Amino acid sequence: MDNGKISTDGALVNNKNIEVNISSASIRYGISVFEAPKMFLLGSDIYIFRFQDYFNRLKTSCKFLNIELPLDSNKLLYDIKKFIEFVPWQESYALRINVFCPYESELLGEVECTLTLSYLDIGIRSKSGVSSKVIKRSNLIRTSNNNLYMIKSPSHYINARKELYSDIEFDDILYVNEKENICELSRSNIFLIKDRTVYTPDLGSGILDGITRKLIIDLCQEHNILIEIKELNYSKLSDFDSAFCVGTTNGITPIRNIDKNIHFDTNNLLLAEIVNYYKEVFSKKGVEKYKEWFVKL
Repeated sequence: MDNGKISTDGALVNNKNIEVNISSASIRYGISVFEAPKMFLLGSDIYIFRFQDYFNRLKTSCKFLNIELPLDSNKLLYDIKKFIEFVPWQESYALRINVFCPYESELLGEVECTLTLSYLDIGIRSKSGVSSKVIKRSNLIRTSNNNLYMIKSPSHYINARKELYSDIEFDDILYVNEKENICELSRSNIFLIKDRTVYTPDLGSGILDGITRKLIIDLCQEHNILIEIKELNYSKLSDFDSAFCVGTTNGITPIRNIDKNIHFDTNNLLLAEIVNYYKEVFSKKGVEKYKEWFVKL
């Protein structure tokens, strides 16, 4: 994370000087939400992808936790533009929006929140050489039709840290619900391929309504690739040819195996086709073709 300037409620401040009361609901109870809109450089221009979708999900997350979002979408967009004037954007940067309470507050009381803009330098991840993922099933059982998984909250990552910390064999965990249906990974949605059909769990399985997930569904439908959004049982995973996970930060990443005994083809032709469609969206041609998806900063 940047140790220089960040934006707090529209004001530029030094990251090191941020003050948070130790008795705040965010510190004591983990009451906070975040978003990570996709921003990217194209030549000298900076674009945000589907900004309104990210904002709407941020608003939904705040509402779920009874947090008042301290601004509207127009003000947030204005603050982002001002932020990047002071923090020159680089290709390796990823925007982070955090809504949290820095003041003394109680779990069940009203929470006065602040909104910060910062960036994460994901260049380190790119240098890690991870071109495909090895996944293990999580020990935690999710519950289907639980709206808790529809919000973006840092508290969701506690279990991933517990299960993956110091584990060099696996890159991520796969959540499964009480019906033995797969849900998602800790930081990304999952897709599977069988022949020329793509599959992904439905929202009722207990997953985040991912923005990149929506994009992959849209691209499959546009290019006449059959896609089925349904319950997918863990016991049937070995029936699929290929698998991949998707998210804002890393885009599309093939899955090599799950639990070391369910193996997938990372060179699958349909997967490569989908990757190319995805990359095209964030090219000059894609920005012109899908102009309603982008905001130029």
